[in-house]
Amino acid sequence: MVARLQRTHFSTPRSAEYFSAPELEKQTGQPQTHFAAVALKELVDNALDAAETAGRPPEIGIEATVAGDALHLVVTDNGPGLATETIRRILDFSTRTSDKAAYRAPTRGLQGNAFKTVLGLPAALGTDAPVVVEAGGVRHEIRAGVDPAGNVRVDHGVTARPTGCGTRVALALPARGQRLDPGRWARGFALFNPHASVRIRDGGALDGTSNLRNRPARQPAIFTQRPSRSPRSGGSSCRPTPRRRPGMTGRHCASSCSVTSRPRARERPA
Repeated sequence: MVARLQRTHFSTPRSAEYFSAPELEKQTGQPQTHFAAVALKELVDNALDAAETAGRPPEIGIEATVAGDALHLVVTDNGPGLATETIRRILDFSTRTSDKAAYRAPTRGLQGNAFKTVLGLPAALGTDAPVVVEAGGVRHEIRAGVDPAGNVRVDHGVTARPTGCGTRVALALPARGQRLDPGRWARGFALFNPHASVRIRDGGALDGTSNLRNRPARQPAIFTQRPSRSPRSGGSSCRPTPRRRPGMTGRHCASSCSVTSRPRARERPA
């Protein structure tokens, strides 16, 4: 008589897929080496949407720095600020949260799972570094992951902290193995969003090691096709675009999308 194998069916929450690198590859359509680029794109997309929804010309800030073995990404915007209640809804990994899914319009973020993938990236890459969100006078420190049974565990710390307008999101990922060219992304965002001002600091390319290659000076590069409008002059921006250094000229983004330094012409004696 042949013994029959008795199998037991196990059920695993689908929400755990946000914390698995192979599953995130399927959701994002990108390999693990591009997870940092996925995070940067999703955060800047959200930042552009936030400012546009508030009726403000977007002013986007990007920072990409390496400290030790960690790649630190920071994205800021001049939108209305991510509400605490919205963040709590996003942290429910059994649902999708979007303010665009029910509208028929050309827009970003229709699926409502982009920010969830960003929250899952640190755990999927083997780090417990928190994702930090600052908006509306509140600082959120979020650590999310799964236990051995596959159940999602979220540690959400909330503290009061003075903030400006808009939202600031910061996260840290392992630098080794990631390929990222933040400067190229910044130029691309400015090219396809000519109404926006995109500012980047320390945007050297990450080539899979723990070093940013060809790192520029710490003075931020600014890509913009529109004149800066301050609230005092009747503009709708939350804060004016930072001034360039003397001698810095922003070329038209459609032609070169770069910021170049030109020497000042010497005055000739009369």
